[in-house]
Amino acid sequence: MKKYIAYHFPRELKTYALLTLASALTVVVITFFLSVSAFSQHAFKTFIVEHPALNFIITPITFVTIIYFAKHYCHFVQGSGIPQLIAATDSRNKSIRKKLLSFRVALGKIGLIFLAMLGGAPIGIEGPSIHIGGSIFYGFNQFIKLNRKFLIHALIAIGGSAGLIVAFNAPIAGVLFAYEEIGRKLKKQALILILIVSGFVYFLKAWYHGNTLI
Repeated sequence: MKKYIAYHFPRELKTYALLTLASALTVVVITFFLSVSAFSQHAFKTFIVEHPALNFIITPITFVTIIYFAKHYCHFVQGSGIPQLIAATDSRNKSIRKKLLSFRVALGKIGLIFLAMLGGAPIGIEGPSIHIGGSIFYGFNQFIKLNRKFLIHALIAIGGSAGLIVAFNAPIAGVLFAYEEIGRKLKKQALILILIVSGFVYFLKAWYHGNTLI
C-alpha cells in the first residue's frame, strides 16, 4: 500500500522545493492581481462620476483595443480561465498545454484585465484567478520536469485550487473544485497531493495577507 501511494508522489526533493516556490509566487501574484483590479475599478468609477459622457468614448475604445491585442498577440488569455484548465488536463498534446497555460498567459491575463476594468469592463475574478494559478504552477514544470501525465495534470489542478484559495479565502472549496472540476479524470491518490499543496498555499495566503478576503 505504501509503495502504491508513494508512486503517485514526486520523488525528488527539488520538486517539493519548486512547489513551495510556485505556491509563494502564486499567492503574491494573485494578491497583486486582485489589488490592481480593485484599483482599476475604483479609478474608472471615480472618473466616470465626474465625467459621465466620456464613458461612451473610453469603454468602446478600450474594448476594441484589448480584443485586437488579445487576438493578434496573446490569443490564449481569452476566456474565463476554467475551461482552459479543463482542456489542458484533458489534452495529451504538450504544445496545446503550453499555449493554454504559461507564465506569458498569466502576465497577459493580469495586464489585459487591468486595462479592461480601467475601461469599465465588469469582470469577475474567480475564473482569471484560477487561470493565473494554473498557469504559474504549470509554468514551473519547465523547472520541475514532471514526465508522468498523472503528475502534470495534478500540478494543473493544484494551480487552479491555489488560485481559488487566494481569491476567495476558501481552502475546502479550492480543493473540491480542483478535484471535481479540473481533475475529474485524476486518480483518488491525487487528492492527497492536492490537499497538501493547497493547504500550504492557504497557510502562505493567511501569513501574507491575513485570513480575510482581499
